[in-house]
Amino acid sequence: MEEFKHGGNYNVPLDYAKVAFANSDPKKMAMFSNSQYDKDSKVFKIKCMDMNLYVKYPSGEIYYEDNTRLKIISLEILIIRFLVNANPVLESHKYITFKEVEGGHVYYPAFLKTSINRLISNFGNNIKTFEKVMERIGATKLNMGDAGYKIRFINDTYVVYVLWEGDEEIEPCGNILFDSNIKYYFNAEDIAVVGDMPFIRIFEELDEII
Repeated sequence: MEEFKHGGNYNVPLDYAKVAFANSDPKKMAMFSNSQYDKDSKVFKIKCMDMNLYVKYPSGEIYYEDNTRLKIISLEILIIRFLVNANPVLESHKYITFKEVEGGHVYYPAFLKTSINRLISNFGNNIKTFEKVMERIGATKLNMGDAGYKIRFINDTYVVYVLWEGDEEIEPCGNILFDSNIKYYFNAEDIAVVGDMPFIRIFEELDEII
C-alpha cells in the first residue's frame, strides 16, 4: 500500500502519538475502541478497511497479517490516535458531512480538492467501475445517490462515498460522509485525512481490474 502525499512532516505527530499511546492503559484502550488485545503478546488487533492490522504495545508499531510492517505514516498516526482517543461510541448509522464536523469548515476547501474531487474525477463518469471496486474491498452498498457505499475505516468508524453520474448536460458530482460517531475519535484535521484513506485500497483494486 502506497501513501498519498500530503503536505507537512508526519514524523513529529507520529512520535507524539506513540508517546501518548505508550502512556495509556492498554486494557482501557481495547475496551473503549472495541479492539481485541492480547495481554501476553501485548498486541492489539483492529479492523481497518478490509484488513486486519496488529498494533504492538507500547511501541505503536503496526503490522499486516503477514507480519510485514505498515509504513503509511498518515495511517499509522490515525490508528494510534484512534486507540488513544477511543470512546465506547458504536456506529450510529447516521451520516454527517465534513462541514458538520466541528471545525470542518476550516479544512473543507482542502478536503474538497484532495478527497471529494478525487472521487468525482476518478468515478463520476464510470459508476460501474466504482461499484465493482467497492464490492472488491468489501464495502456495503447504501441507497444513496446513483451509487453509495459505506467503507469501514477503523473498527466502528465508517466513511461513505456517494456519486451522482453525469451526462451530456450535467457534470457528475459526489460527496464523502462519515458515520456521526467519527467526532468522538478524531478532530476535523484528522477526519479530513480519514476521508482520503480508503483511496489507497480503492486504487490498489482499480489497478487489478483495468
